Amino acid sequence: MRPFILAAAACCALGVCAIAPAQQAGSEWVNLHQRVAELMREGKNEEAITLAHQAVVLAEQKVGPEHDDVADSLRDLAILQVRTQDDKGAEASYLRALAIYEKVYGERLGYVRVCAEELAEIYDRIGEPAKAEPLFLRALSIAEANDGPDSLYTASAAHNLARHYDQLNEYDKAAPLYERAVVLRDKGLGPKHPAAAVSQNHLAAMYVRKGDYAKAEQAYTRLLEMRTQLLGSNHSNVAQIETTLGALCMNKGDFAAAEDHYKRALAIYETKLGPEHFEVANSLTRLAGLELKRERPADAEPYVRRAMAIRERVYGPNHANTLQSMLDLVTIHRAAGKEAEAAELERRVQELRAPKP
Repeated sequence: MRPFILAAAACCALGVCAIAPAQQAGSEWVNLHQRVAELMREGKNEEAITLAHQAVVLAEQKVGPEHDDVADSLRDLAILQVRTQDDKGAEASYLRALAIYEKVYGERLGYVRVCAEELAEIYDRIGEPAKAEPLFLRALSIAEANDGPDSLYTASAAHNLARHYDQLNEYDKAAPLYERAVVLRDKGLGPKHPAAAVSQNHLAAMYVRKGDYAKAEQAYTRLLEMRTQLLGSNHSNVAQIETTLGALCMNKGDFAAAEDHYKRALAIYETKLGPEHFEVANSLTRLAGLELKRERPADAEPYVRRAMAIRERVYGPNHANTLQSMLDLVTIHRAAGKEAEAAELERRVQELRAPKP
């Protein structure tokens, strides 16, 4: 068996592996194989595809059609076919590569797992989930058997299977797999590694789609802790999570908590992006919506006016976002009983929307 090596810790976390090229197909094939890899890294996909086809043919000539060097070049070709949206070609290349790896190594080689997962992703993308599921299950079984139930490869395989079920709205199957991936990645990589939060993010978003807002809030709260440790408390991604938590709190009627989250998001955007950025306007609009929910239009009005001023400077007076802020102010005027002001502003919006002669 050829040595199975890891490219880097990050690749390990994501379940990406590499095999040192064998010499049986000869130095010409090795050089061609390496050149394909270089072109792939450079994004020169069309040129790389031509050479990958040549590498497959050369390996077949040198060592026969069922050698692992042939499989290596077939997998290169499959990846390139995915990049160029040739899913049917990629399916055929993966199937053949997988069959060769199985014959040579059985279930012992990481590329059997990786090929199975990559092929499964194609089936999910082209709408054939029934073909994808057994491949994802097999990849998880291989990772557990070869690398151990607590390995990062197992975490990656569990995450990929969870995504499969998530896309099918089979949330009860997806949730424990996401949770398992979170635990294993957190344990193996620590909360400051980017991959450790990926499964947590998917888990939190899945609970929102499922409509389980209590669990979604718990999941996003944990994600906020992880992202803050990784990125610091003033990062835009942290602001996005604060915004999501604000919406969840507002949905359940916890307006005080929602206000705290929205204001923290606003402060981050003001610090990172400047007080005139459109994300600041968006945060101000959310705070205004919260105050309207609380039936406090007088408190909502300053937020909307500031948002409207920012949007007018950023987008111009006739832009849809600026006009939306004006309509938000119409709503606030009506909630406050200011019908005359509301009607006049509504007339102004209609004028701005009207096509110019």
